[in-house]
Amino acid sequence: MQLIKLSVFDGSKEIRTINFKEGLNIITNLGETGNQIGKSTSLRALAFCLGGNSEPLWKDPDNEKVNEEVKGFLTKGDVKFELIVKIASITHTITRVLSIKIGARRESITAISTIDGVTYKSRAAFTRELPRLFGYTREHPKFNSIRSKFFRTNRATSNNTLKYLHTYTSDNDYDLIYAYLFDFEFIDSVRQINLIEHQILLEDTRIRTLLGGISLEGRQEHLYEIDSKISDLQVKEDEYDIFESQSYAISQLRESRRSVAALTSRIVNLETKLYYNKKTIDRYKNSLVEVNVDEITSLYNEAKSLVPDLSKTLEETIEFHNSIMSRKAAYVEEMSIETADELDSLRLSLGRLLIEEKNKVKDLSRDSHFSGLMLVEKQMQDLREARGRLAYVISEVEVSRNRIADLETTSEDVKRSIAVHYSDLNSKLDVFNEAYADITKRLFITHHNELLVSPGQNGKADFTIVNEERNTGDGVPRAAAMAFDMSYVYFLNKFKSKLPAFTVQDYLEVVDEDKLIKLFNFANEKKIQTVVAILNDKLGSFDKNFIKENTILELTKEEKFFKL
Repeated sequence: MQLIKLSVFDGSKEIRTINFKEGLNIITNLGETGNQIGKSTSLRALAFCLGGNSEPLWKDPDNEKVNEEVKGFLTKGDVKFELIVKIASITHTITRVLSIKIGARRESITAISTIDGVTYKSRAAFTRELPRLFGYTREHPKFNSIRSKFFRTNRATSNNTLKYLHTYTSDNDYDLIYAYLFDFEFIDSVRQINLIEHQILLEDTRIRTLLGGISLEGRQEHLYEIDSKISDLQVKEDEYDIFESQSYAISQLRESRRSVAALTSRIVNLETKLYYNKKTIDRYKNSLVEVNVDEITSLYNEAKSLVPDLSKTLEETIEFHNSIMSRKAAYVEEMSIETADELDSLRLSLGRLLIEEKNKVKDLSRDSHFSGLMLVEKQMQDLREARGRLAYVISEVEVSRNRIADLETTSEDVKRSIAVHYSDLNSKLDVFNEAYADITKRLFITHHNELLVSPGQNGKADFTIVNEERNTGDGVPRAAAMAFDMSYVYFLNKFKSKLPAFTVQDYLEVVDEDKLIKLFNFANEKKIQTVVAILNDKLGSFDKNFIKENTILELTKEEKFFKL
């Protein structure tokens, strides 16, 4: 995908147009004042047209200062951003118009967007449809994460070659992103491994909750001790010296006690189950993150999705976080309702048995000889209740351990299947490294960089940069990051991908002019569409004709981007 033209209209009046060309595109300033005139804003306008947030258009991401004049202008309802792009030789037009609504408690900003004339009134609908232009139909990694790779406009991560997103982005997320960016055939398998690891984490958490800081062996030893005590008491009860006249009544009482004990054990088991179910529900709900549910286009279709079938494709297992957590919580809640109903019924039955038992005890209680037997029965009853709780915990821990073992087996199978396909990925990296090694050798002289991939310990693609630790010194990491981004566009051009085949670069003032000259020349030499926002102070060493030929926009204090 190539950038063709970006325009901004105030009603029917065109107030700004940028025509992009192949190779280098410079956005700079005229005169001495180069800050706060809209150079970076022009880059953010590009990102906004491609589904980015609107707030950076008026809020400086470095100092978080809001330009109220710009905000008021852009949200008055008739300022239109229009971006024309070319994808696979077909021209497409994207427009976005912002408007603000002031409510009683807060303001809300909405955008009406179009793609080739089709209107999308909600942001969710637009951001769901936009990726299809680029042949992107996946839910994971998110298209926003892919799009951001082409916009090096975040100061905090502008020096980080591989990890270009916010600091909370996990290594698993980057595994998926780069597997997709380099068309790794087994990206679905990488996704499956992530699902497995998440499921194992949940099972481990449940085990820790059940055991409460005590080892399973300790719990089993405690259960053995309880069983031994019950057995000893049972012998004592059977050998208890009673009168023959009492034997029939006591046998009836024993039968009643066995029924009570069985019911009590079941009730204790269910009460323990409800207790841990509540903890499980809380854990699932606490695992939720804020996600626009409108963006989730596919949900699990079967109740067994609560334990994902990891042999399915990515599209069949697309729901990964919020909806799977919500469904798990809903499933456990549903099971808890059934458990609670059974518990209520058992408690009623227990109540009736206890009344019958009470009458039998009354008949026998006049005999003091009987009191010792009752103490034995009471002790056994307490032990049976304790045993019921402990047996439930041990049983559930063993179930979770078996699940983990099954998940780990599946994970190993997936990892073995991934390893077979690394040769294809390496051949693709050879194309990328053709440009990457070339430009970094020009930049650093004493060394060059290459991107390597190998199966990590977890079976996923482990991407590393050769000699990255040598990219040190003022402005060197920033130059290295730009070199990587440009090389990736070179890679896309070779494979004729529908993904954005351009790179947008900001915060280049830290790079020395000699390296900038090499980077800029490389963009033109390899026909890498590169858009840069830079102060004219950094262009002093460049040939004047070169600057003139490659500058697409010059701004001044009097002629800012939005002309305000």
